Amino acid sequence: MIIYYQDPEADFYPLDLFRHQAKLLIGTTPFGERKRGMFLPPPWLEPLYARPRPKGSCLYLRATTILLERIGSKNREVVLRSKEGRLVGFLIARPPYPRTREEIEARIRKIRESRTVRTIDFYHLWELIDQNGRIITSDFDRPKRAGSIDSRAALLGKEIVIGKGSRIDPYAVIDAREGPVIIGEKVRIKSNSVIEGPAYIGSETVIDGAIIRGGTSIGKNCRIGGEVEASIILSYTNKHHEGFLGHSYLGSWINLGALTTNSDLKNNYHPVRIRYKGKEFETGLLKVGCFIGDHVKTGIGTLIPTGGIIGPCTNIFGGGMIDRYVPAFRWGRPGSYEEYEIEKLIDTARTVMARRGVSLTKGYERVIRAVHRLETGGGDV
Repeated sequence: MIIYYQDPEADFYPLDLFRHQAKLLIGTTPFGERKRGMFLPPPWLEPLYARPRPKGSCLYLRATTILLERIGSKNREVVLRSKEGRLVGFLIARPPYPRTREEIEARIRKIRESRTVRTIDFYHLWELIDQNGRIITSDFDRPKRAGSIDSRAALLGKEIVIGKGSRIDPYAVIDAREGPVIIGEKVRIKSNSVIEGPAYIGSETVIDGAIIRGGTSIGKNCRIGGEVEASIILSYTNKHHEGFLGHSYLGSWINLGALTTNSDLKNNYHPVRIRYKGKEFETGLLKVGCFIGDHVKTGIGTLIPTGGIIGPCTNIFGGGMIDRYVPAFRWGRPGSYEEYEIEKLIDTARTVMARRGVSLTKGYERVIRAVHRLETGGGDV
């Protein structure tokens, strides 16, 4: 059995408030689906995940590590480290099986053997964006064209996958000359859309006349228009209108109003810093866009600065440039926010989810309320 645990040294705010870090999409597949396993979530996410019940040999793997080799030695206990010497997991053969961060640290201290393994490790959202094109390329297997392709569509290059039930309309362009384009099942690529590889489009998503540039992954059941470059968009999110989104990572159940646009490059061409909640990170990258949590809504004409962060469950309107960091559960316009009433938020979330045929379960509602307490200082989760 594989159990994914969250590394306290990693920071994926605000995308890991509503999902285990192993559920973050990279390339074509979330971390936790590359090698299927169970999840040790933080307390507020426990309603969404079954409790692991390991027996025998068990591999604990940090949530945002891609393991590039098989791990043998099932009857031995081994600490696994990357070539840089950082902890990426451990193998144990018998109880006790740790369930908390403290128990994991105590269990590791008792293991005498250490092994270096080949991995790709991520600690921040901007690293996912920076490496996404490379991972899409490595995820590509072989060409496949199972959907309906209009004769007037242009398919350039050989590394193209079109899933069963997908439709490519007249005058759409699928350009795989610079990297593979992988399109899932029941996807609609409407006329005048351009998709440049490497790119991944998840099942049941609609690309509506958009320009999708290389390094982009889009989850299932999204509606995408305008221009998207080198970004990751999780399932059930709408960016249906004109506007630019670049070098960004978006959660689920987001709706970006028409002409919502972000900056991903500073005018002085200096590396981008990320700041939120008193923390500051040097990304070392020239291009970093924005990071938007789940259930965010932006009104028409919203402008997001370079390295901007919008916490989950925030509703922004009024247009114009917003702050580099907008906290979670806010409602209002730049310079005039108030707390988003939790009952109104849940009612809106229930309506939005129902429009896509998804029920807001009691467990998910408990998570929303727990994240609200966590982010607004309303008590323990």
